[in-house]
Amino acid sequence: MPRKAATSKPVRRRQQSEEEDDQERPLGSEDEDEDGDEVTPKKRARVENRAVPVPVPRKKAGRPPTKGRNRVTQTDSSEDAEGSVKVEHRVEQGEDFEEEAGEELVVNGDNEDEDEGLQEEELVDGDDLDDEDIEQGNPERQKHAPGAIVRVKLLNFVTYTEVEFNPGPSLNMVIGPNGTGKSTLVCAICLGLGWGPNHLGRAKEVSEFVKHGCPDATTEIELQGKSGQHNTVITRKIFRENNSTKYWINGDTASHKQVQATVASFSIQIDNLCQFLPQERVCEFAALDAVNLLKETQRAAAPPAVLEAHQKLVVVGREQRVRKTQFEADSLELAKEEARQRALEPDVQRIRERQNVLREIELHRKAKPYARYRISREIAVEAKSAHRRMMHELENLKEDLEPTMRKVEEKKAYKDMVWKLLKDKQKEVDTVSRDLQVFKRQKLEEQETKITDARNELSSIRKKEKERKSEESRMRSKISRLREEYENKPQEPDIAGFNSSIKAKTDEASQIRRSFETLESELRPRLEQGRAKVTQIQNLEKSLQSLESQAGRRETLLSKISYDTYKAWQWIQENRDKFEAQVYGPAMIECNVTDPRYADVIEFMIKQSNLLAITCTSTKDYRTLTAAFFGNGGLGLGDVTINNYSATNAPTLEHQRPFFSSQELKERYNMDGWALDFIEGPAPVLNMLCHECKIHQRPITLRDVPKEELNVLESDFSSFAAKNTAYTTSWRKEYGPDAKSVMVSSIRAAHILVVQQVDQAEKSRLGRQVAELKMEVQEIKNAHAESQKKLKEMDDSIKALQREKEAILAEKERQQGLVRRWVKIGTDIALEETRLAEKAAVNYKDEADAQERTLTSLTIERAKSALKFASLVNRFVDLQNEQIRFQLWDIEAASDLEILTFRNSRVVDELKAKEDLVKQAQAEAVRAKQEALRDQEVVIRSKQESPLTEEENEYIEEMNQRKMTLEDLDNEIEAIKGRLALLHEGNPNAIRDFEERSKKIEDLKRKIKQQDIDLAKLNKALDKIRSKWEPALEKVVASISGAFSESFNKIGCAGEVRINKVEDFEKWEIQILVKFRESEKLQILTNQRQSGGERAVSTVFYLMALQSLAQAPFRVVDEINQGMDPRNERLVHHRMVGIACRKYTSQYFLITPKLLNDLRYHPRMMVHTINSGDWVQSDYKIDTDKYILKLKAAREQMLLKANKSSFAY
Repeated sequence: MPRKAATSKPVRRRQQSEEEDDQERPLGSEDEDEDGDEVTPKKRARVENRAVPVPVPRKKAGRPPTKGRNRVTQTDSSEDAEGSVKVEHRVEQGEDFEEEAGEELVVNGDNEDEDEGLQEEELVDGDDLDDEDIEQGNPERQKHAPGAIVRVKLLNFVTYTEVEFNPGPSLNMVIGPNGTGKSTLVCAICLGLGWGPNHLGRAKEVSEFVKHGCPDATTEIELQGKSGQHNTVITRKIFRENNSTKYWINGDTASHKQVQATVASFSIQIDNLCQFLPQERVCEFAALDAVNLLKETQRAAAPPAVLEAHQKLVVVGREQRVRKTQFEADSLELAKEEARQRALEPDVQRIRERQNVLREIELHRKAKPYARYRISREIAVEAKSAHRRMMHELENLKEDLEPTMRKVEEKKAYKDMVWKLLKDKQKEVDTVSRDLQVFKRQKLEEQETKITDARNELSSIRKKEKERKSEESRMRSKISRLREEYENKPQEPDIAGFNSSIKAKTDEASQIRRSFETLESELRPRLEQGRAKVTQIQNLEKSLQSLESQAGRRETLLSKISYDTYKAWQWIQENRDKFEAQVYGPAMIECNVTDPRYADVIEFMIKQSNLLAITCTSTKDYRTLTAAFFGNGGLGLGDVTINNYSATNAPTLEHQRPFFSSQELKERYNMDGWALDFIEGPAPVLNMLCHECKIHQRPITLRDVPKEELNVLESDFSSFAAKNTAYTTSWRKEYGPDAKSVMVSSIRAAHILVVQQVDQAEKSRLGRQVAELKMEVQEIKNAHAESQKKLKEMDDSIKALQREKEAILAEKERQQGLVRRWVKIGTDIALEETRLAEKAAVNYKDEADAQERTLTSLTIERAKSALKFASLVNRFVDLQNEQIRFQLWDIEAASDLEILTFRNSRVVDELKAKEDLVKQAQAEAVRAKQEALRDQEVVIRSKQESPLTEEENEYIEEMNQRKMTLEDLDNEIEAIKGRLALLHEGNPNAIRDFEERSKKIEDLKRKIKQQDIDLAKLNKALDKIRSKWEPALEKVVASISGAFSESFNKIGCAGEVRINKVEDFEKWEIQILVKFRESEKLQILTNQRQSGGERAVSTVFYLMALQSLAQAPFRVVDEINQGMDPRNERLVHHRMVGIACRKYTSQYFLITPKLLNDLRYHPRMMVHTINSGDWVQSDYKIDTDKYILKLKAAREQMLLKANKSSFAY
């Protein structure tokens, strides 16, 4: 990376002589003009363009240049007491440069006349320079305002390795070519004061501002301290690795909030475009609407209290509008609700009367549960008394019948005991019965199953023995048959005889084959030689055809320009069967210029790489060519270009649309046509040229185009050609919509697309070679035919011998097969006899005997189990007998009890009857109690759900006193219903709506009353804030408008700034009105009404109008003059110097990559020049004294020459 590092001190300018007045003048001007007249103040105020000699640095011999250095030069008007110029520079490294006497570079000015709009004015606009300003020996007398930037030091920041700036207190112009690091200073100010990269419009991460290859970057900014305080130094270190930052304030570690608080204490507003306008945000400032412009203007030019008051007005006004809207809506709603309420009153009165009747019915119905509960409670009390009487009578009866009943109870106890014994015996019988079932199932049935299985197994063994005997008989029959065949033995074949015959045939065929191969090997070189000669003939014939065609002549030229492309084109023509679509050769082969007069301009517009490009119409073919030319195992061609536009938005020529038709181009611009109109060729190749060279959008003509037409063409087309000159226009939007540059190039003579002449000598030589090669090929063909005849005879002999050999082999194989079968029969006999012996050895009789013994054993076990089962059956019978005996005892006890019970039946019936009466009385008492409790629960729930009113309590008390029954209540209810039928029901919701609306009306009245009070308070607050804010804002805007108008008056135009006041404070606007022509009226500045240059001038003048009111200690504007024409740029610069260099204004930074000659200079301004390039050395120092003297000497010589020329004339 280039290294950029420099630190400079202010350069002091020579003090003016006593004869010079206090007016400033262009740098390098003298007291006399070119005609020898005295230079008046008015002439000094004019901008002059003259040739200025500039020393050319010469490198010392033997020392290489240091590349990529930056040099920062700062120039101000300070001068020491002796009047000598002092320069101090500190640089890191580099080579020394020295000036050689007599060598200088002369830069000529444009010698434009004075602009009409530049009027005579004092150089400092009424603020005359005093001795303190003119005094050049004491730079400290030019004081920085509190918060102004005194020093900026950067380490490894963007393009700088190390650099230090010392800006002046007034206007600081930072100049230098593009890319030298001017805007880097703007970035350093923003980031170094704690702001983020989002305010720059460049990188998103702060780590991207670290110089490439470095781990971190450091910015150090020294701000002028307030009165009586030391300067504040803010240091920021940015780390690339984790995108982090550390801060220091005066050497002490600080947080980001502390840095922001420190910066805010100096009223520095980096986020305000009116104070800090970096290059990337110029368009953003121009796009500010009038509302936001007012906010930014207040932030930049008014005290903080003004903006705060505006913000309060916006908030309070927004609330006031909301409250007022709500107040009006509520008032309207109140009027509507009151009208509805009045219309509903008659219905409500009638409905209320009906409700009173309904209330009376409801009162009776509500009293019914209380009456029911009173009656049920009285019944329950009576039933309880009756039950107690019956219980007393039952107890007396039981005492009288107690002896008789005791005998019955004793007999009943005996019967219960017998019944219990009977039940126990029954359980025992059931247990034995279950045991019998289990024994039968688990023992007897299981043993029976085993006996059955044993019998089945014995039957199976006997069946196997029968099958074995049958198989033995079958095998004996087979062995007998095989022995009969084995007795007929075949004759042994003559193997030696067969082999001898086969060998003889093989040797004879081998001998003929060797002769065949010898002849064939002799024939092969002749065939290769013949093919090579045929290929040579074809190539020579193609060369002859190429010489006869334009494409052929161009192929020859192609092989000279790019041999790789030529080889690629030859390969494509030889392998066209490998492609799925058409592949086109280079444009210089495929295309022709329809009119030779346009060959030069067409070839100039099409780059040579595009003339050599191969065009595909298929992605698959593109991959095939890539693999063939560049892949492993390919041709290894490097200088080949392949294009494929089949997958683009414009895959065919039909998709390429010019701006308008060729006829319209001729009519509107008087051009001959588009470049595409004068070239013919395959559509895919022309489509490729449209993609790469835009030939369908580049107009051309063979005539000279006047300057007026050139201006129009430069604005409407990015590239065009006229006669022998090509024009290319480029726009830079960051400098404004009209900022453009035009590159002019001379058109060279064509050498590819022009027609080449046929070389007759080459044509004759190629013809002779073709004839000689054809004779040689014919001789080879004749010899080849004779050899082919011999080869065919040999091949027939070999085939006949092969057939005889195959017949002998077949007979030998047949005889050997018979012998092999006879041997196999003997083996089969032995195998069958072995199997027969194995079958005979198998004996199933022992297995059958063992199975019979098993069956006998199982039968014996089954008999034992049967005996045990019989024993269990006997026990079961005994238990059943005992059960029967207990049953008889039970029957006897029951009979005795029945007889005794019958004898006492009268007593029992009497006792039972009395008990039944007691039970009935008890049931009745319980029922009455439950019913009373239910009625009581209904009453309690009714009270909980709807507590009784005083009226209801009185009515129920009266009802209880009157002892009213339920029937009485029902009769009264029916009578009241008769009265209800006479009243109309009406709207059932009328009462509810009436009451709800009454409540709503009361709420609305209270709400409106409070809203009225709140609105009065808000209006009072608005009036109070506005009474202070509006005059202050009008004063600020009036001051801005005065300065803005003054700037426009100085250039012969008119301008005004005013406030557009509306009811909503949030929509108040700043309106900028301008007039650039006498015939116009003041018009609002918009993107549609004024040109880009006029908007740029207006923007700059507006920013300058803020200068005297600026609350911030410094302001930064980066490349605001880009996009201005020279006239506007000169006017703006002249005015800017006058305003920014006034006394007691804030510090101003103007960054620009270009300046016109002889611009206005002021003693309070400082110029910082940044240079960068391969020949800038880091230790190079400028001798400003010597440089200024040489400039003046050159100027004097030019004036002297001019005077002599004038005198001679």
